[in-house]
Amino acid sequence: MKAKEVLAKNAVEIQKKDHVSTLAGQIKQKSASHAYIMDHKIFLGIFSPDHLFRSRKDIYHLKAEKFVKKVSRLDSEDNLLEIALKMFKSDSFLLPVYEKQKTEKRFIGVVEVFDLFKNMVLEKEFGWLSKINSSELKTDSSTVSDKEMIGQALHLMTKKRRRELPVVDEKLNVIGMLNHNSLLEKYYSFQTKTEHRQKPKTKTRGYQANPNHIFDLPVGDFMQEEMPYDAYNAKNKNLLEVILLMATKRVTTVILRENPVETLSASEVLRKIAEVQPKEQKLVRFVGLHKIKIDDTLKKRMDKAAELHTKKLARRIHDDFNVIIHIKEHHKQGTRSRYEVHTRLDWPRVPLIAKTEEWNLITAIQNSFDEIMEQIGNKFKKE
Repeated sequence: MKAKEVLAKNAVEIQKKDHVSTLAGQIKQKSASHAYIMDHKIFLGIFSPDHLFRSRKDIYHLKAEKFVKKVSRLDSEDNLLEIALKMFKSDSFLLPVYEKQKTEKRFIGVVEVFDLFKNMVLEKEFGWLSKINSSELKTDSSTVSDKEMIGQALHLMTKKRRRELPVVDEKLNVIGMLNHNSLLEKYYSFQTKTEHRQKPKTKTRGYQANPNHIFDLPVGDFMQEEMPYDAYNAKNKNLLEVILLMATKRVTTVILRENPVETLSASEVLRKIAEVQPKEQKLVRFVGLHKIKIDDTLKKRMDKAAELHTKKLARRIHDDFNVIIHIKEHHKQGTRSRYEVHTRLDWPRVPLIAKTEEWNLITAIQNSFDEIMEQIGNKFKKE
């Protein structure tokens, strides 16, 4: 299966100038799990509720463009394993898909982690997942009490990079689940009531001019009511059964054990799947080496410098890429040569090219990478 064949049908699309209240309403209406933000027909990024909740502002006065999170792109021909790897690297459960058309790539839709998991279950090549017990993966014991304040819970969710947290009572029994969607829906409802609350014409002793902010209200008021426990119960299940449960129930966290609680997240599942990715192809290719004289020691230093800078690139752009370094030798002075280095970065966007000249070949390579990094920075600033 390829990315273009597993496009999501339930994700919410919203324009950047739309208010967050509109987005919240659509998520509630469609029972959607994720949303993405567009500038007309241009994909900007996914909606990040973390930033919204931390803003402490009225969603009626905030526009969606304020909460855009940039993510990696999928190619329409990417297979399921490549999708899983990119989701894991970008720490996102929704990624845009682009298809090459003539000289440019066009946005054609998005893939959600639930679509990925659902199709993995159907593919025989992922049968090995049934041989892994879910308890073998890294679990999390984080929970939140129904008496704690929403602000504390959101801080923990952000710190742990979780979309869902089990809610426990005084005896540490799981009584519900707090997730971004239930928070967004009730955050929207809470502000709707606050917005339309009629204030008395005169202040009385019982009147409060500033009602409690949502952050100061208990978790119990905002957790998912009447939690469908079967949607989260993954006791004694193997990894294939876990991803099937996540896909069918559309949850990103499952409970492996209660009291003490142990949960498994979709992020950890993606990490495990990413471990079996095919051996990475070499990201850097040197061109023109047969025309210049270099010894083994210099070649090792060139490889080391290129490897160091490609790691920096990988941390910066979060996309698949290849680097071609074309080296020319000229202007000899005795035993010394001046080197001209052309470095080209091929990635899902327009290729970037840097040209440098130095007497020292390693310095020339390093400077060309620095120029590429500067071009990337300028490009992201414009976006």
